[in-house]
Amino acid sequence: MAALTYVCVISDFTLPTLEACLSLQPAHILLIASDSEHFANQAQRLKAVLQARLADSQVEVLSHAST
Repeated sequence: MAALTYVCVISDFTLPTLEACLSLQPAHILLIASDSEHFANQAQRLKAVLQARLADSQVEVLSHAST
């Protein structure tokens, strides 16, 4: 099976993204976040949880500040 890449836009509702990632176990997870402090924090928290739970997945936060 080909490696999956999961792309999600960060919002206040990150639980569905977490559940999908835990279920699908993609090789790459891209979290797209606006540059607002609130959503940047949401993205970093979700990234930390995903990295702890899916050690074999590469998680990256994409934002204007990071590109």
